[in-house]
Amino acid sequence: MKPMRIISCLILLLTNGLLHLTWAQEKRQTSIQVKQKSRLAKSVSQTQSFHEFWREFREAVITQNKEKVVDLTLFPLEISGEFDSDPHHFVRRPQFIKLEFYRIFIKADFEGERELIEHVKANPTVSASEEEINNGFVSFYNLEFRQVQGKWRLVNVYQSE
Repeated sequence: MKPMRIISCLILLLTNGLLHLTWAQEKRQTSIQVKQKSRLAKSVSQTQSFHEFWREFREAVITQNKEKVVDLTLFPLEISGEFDSDPHHFVRRPQFIKLEFYRIFIKADFEGERELIEHVKANPTVSASEEEINNGFVSFYNLEFRQVQGKWRLVNVYQSE
């Protein structure tokens, strides 16, 4: 009778172990699925937040609401030349409001053809790839936007002198 009891106990232990292993695998699979859904939701969330940011930024530029543009800009704002080798400088809020807003948005662009404000008006959306948005970096003409601490901001402007 003892051997039967030992065999029964072993079978019971093995069955319990297999059930626990199956449960752990199912839990791991569920965890992976939740993480994948979370990444997808984050991707959609970032996409929506950039497009919402763009609508707000665009409206502020079109109406020439400098204070609102300032709120959507990371300061000091980097102003770079057309080429990486060109000099660059940084501007603070007061200088941006007094001078740089005009230089950036109202003055003609690199080719001297159109004011940037006209490009902004003509583009209710920005055609940025999901990869760019998910990486937190989008460019539009001579403007660069980055996601900083979860919020989109204008961070760099390329200008010809």
